[in-house]
Amino acid sequence: MSKICYIIPPSKFIDYPKQVMELSKNAYEFYSQAIKAKELGLDKLVGAGLRSALEWLTSDYLIKVKGYTEEKAAGLSLYDRIEKIDGDRYKKVCGHILRKFGNDSVHIVKQIDFTVDDALPLYGIMIDIIDTELTLIEAGKRLKEIKP
Repeated sequence: MSKICYIIPPSKFIDYPKQVMELSKNAYEFYSQAIKAKELGLDKLVGAGLRSALEWLTSDYLIKVKGYTEEKAAGLSLYDRIEKIDGDRYKKVCGHILRKFGNDSVHIVKQIDFTVDDALPLYGIMIDIIDTELTLIEAGKRLKEIKP
């Protein structure tokens, strides 16, 4: 069965919101590779890929959406970057679960009991929430341009 997996290439289509991809191309690349690893049965690599995607996503989010400098964002741990994300608490919940899941994939001591199938949808929820926030920010800018 494993030989068949390598003959059949992974899917080229990765479901990812365009605005979030533009916000953080590196997060998208890591996520895409994590999905491809999952499709090839390389579940042990998915957590590290999701963690790396989360690292880039939170850093780019703070810089490009919240106005942090690159130096200030780089000086924060992933935990602290997740905590600095304003608004919807579900982004923080998803972020911290994904952070711990990613840690568990590269460390011997486990912090949470989540599988790849549990973690992947949480990343999807987080990027969907960020996509919605970006849409609302853009709509708010356009609303200000409209004069009654």
